[in-house]
Amino acid sequence: MLPEVRYQQLRDGVVAAVQADGGWFVSNAGWIVGTAGTLVVDTFVSEQRTFGLQVAVQAARRRAGVEDTPVTVALTHAHGDHANGAYLFEQAGAEILANPPAGLELVQEGIQTFPGFLTAPDWGGVRPPFAVTGAVGRRRIDLGGVCADIVALPDTAHTAGDLLVFVPEQGVLFAGDLVWGAVTPLAVSGSVTGWLRALDTCAALGASVIVPGHGDVGGPDLVESTRRYLEWVVDAAQSVLGGSNPAAVAVAARSAGAAWADWPCPERDVGNILRAVADLSGRPFDFRAAVAAMIAVHGGPITPPR
Repeated sequence: MLPEVRYQQLRDGVVAAVQADGGWFVSNAGWIVGTAGTLVVDTFVSEQRTFGLQVAVQAARRRAGVEDTPVTVALTHAHGDHANGAYLFEQAGAEILANPPAGLELVQEGIQTFPGFLTAPDWGGVRPPFAVTGAVGRRRIDLGGVCADIVALPDTAHTAGDLLVFVPEQGVLFAGDLVWGAVTPLAVSGSVTGWLRALDTCAALGASVIVPGHGDVGGPDLVESTRRYLEWVVDAAQSVLGGSNPAAVAVAARSAGAAWADWPCPERDVGNILRAVADLSGRPFDFRAAVAAMIAVHGGPITPPR
């Protein structure tokens, strides 16, 4: 059974598509509708979920009387829960935008099913888009009556190719997985120290409404709660470099009533700590070891959503 998707109108023409739960591969998306075009931010992990998103976007465009205007899809990064459905929008004529490293990953590496980490996913016939337009720096898109800024981050943070979508006149930021709403972040594909710097970029935009990659819509407090979690990860990594066991450090923090003690996906703590250990020490990051550690904490492979 598919989880509930809540379509939350944030401002006139600006909507967040929030999937309940916010856990593994259950992400958020959204759109901005103007008189001259529509910008969709992210897709969902499966054909079925993304088809539902497409229907909702087209219904909004029809209500606004702009169903014949062009659609652009901006992908905040290349992870499948945000990007797997991009090809469905491409088939319907949309241009796909992404930070160049993310676009390259999508087109060259294809759909990632994470064998061993996930039980066999049932995502339908998902495939990469045929073409992705690179977005570099900060680019403004005039959608007609509303503008959206595409902000491509230059350095590795959550991933090597993160991107923000900011609606300046409305004060709305679609932050992708740089910001999380009471769901444990995941850093194994990026850099914890680089991510902390990226949060400064998010905060500097001055958004009053933030759509996180996972979890409920909020305000600037989401940036700060994500920052506090990642700062703890760095502190935990320093403890591990001093000889502590990463899994024990993670469990102790939650048992002691850390602010994130009730956030779902606690198995990510140990993977994040191992990522930060690599950041701080300069040692190569062992991705497979981090995944194995998360599986061990979880008690077996993750069952992905449909």
